[in-house]
Amino acid sequence: MARALDTSVALPPPPPQQQPGSSSGAPSVAPVEPSVLSSRRWLQRVVPLQSFRAVGVSFDSRQSLIPQLHRGQALALVREPDNPHDPHAVAIRTLDDQSVGYIARDKTAYFLQASRARRRGFHGRWRDLCFGAVGSVGRQGEEGLWGFTVLVQPTVPPVEVYAFPASLVQHVSLGLRLAPAGGQAWAELKAATMAAARGRCSVTAAPLAAVHERWGFDDARRVLRLLGFRAEAPEVQQIGGLLELEGRAAQDAAALLLQLNCWGPGDVEAYLAHKQQLRQQRSVQQWRLDLGLLAAHGIPVPPELQPLCI
Repeated sequence: MARALDTSVALPPPPPQQQPGSSSGAPSVAPVEPSVLSSRRWLQRVVPLQSFRAVGVSFDSRQSLIPQLHRGQALALVREPDNPHDPHAVAIRTLDDQSVGYIARDKTAYFLQASRARRRGFHGRWRDLCFGAVGSVGRQGEEGLWGFTVLVQPTVPPVEVYAFPASLVQHVSLGLRLAPAGGQAWAELKAATMAAARGRCSVTAAPLAAVHERWGFDDARRVLRLLGFRAEAPEVQQIGGLLELEGRAAQDAAALLLQLNCWGPGDVEAYLAHKQQLRQQRSVQQWRLDLGLLAAHGIPVPPELQPLCI
């Protein structure tokens, strides 16, 4: 059973900086010039951890998958607005994208509230995803079906990796392209995004953030859609493009991905293997760009990108 929802929960304000030479035992006080990791840890401490029992565990092949779960294993929780049975459905999937259940219908409001909270510092449409972990696994009820609980902080944004189609990788960093084309409209959008995020990373609450794109993948239509913009620390941006990195840079980004999401080595391995496979699948297909969001802000699509757009 889920704990009572704290209706005041939202992405907290940035942690106050502690002055040199001062001391404080308060867990919400970050050190001077907090790193991305220490800021993320602060965020994870101040947001309540909630427990949910998975439902729908008897369908498909889930009874063969659930016994393989183990306590602490990372899971992805994804809203399914196109679900024909419930537009507010929240699916529970392993990091290699296998379905193991759903959040109960009467508990999905927790994730709707989290969706609104995570929009701080974000301009555009939203694609909902958060990460959690297995709390317990075992047989349940008179039928002895395998079930599990998931522990999750719905308002803590995920640190994730993008699986871009190879043909579009060079086009996904829009900032430099929009500067000459967007003019004042682009400058105002960047300023508004940073102001909404209070000048800090929307994912980690760390300082020294910059405005970056958020992308959504429509695999059925093979369209890479610009969802909006948010403030991100350079490390978060680097992790997003991890599949394009090599050598030590890729290793460092993977290590930080593990730390920021509180994962284990096996979680990172499964997640990156799935993302690599997804990237390969997308790269043999012809993808297009959907930059319709730019028009809503009065920003013209750069001429060199227009042939790639739907």
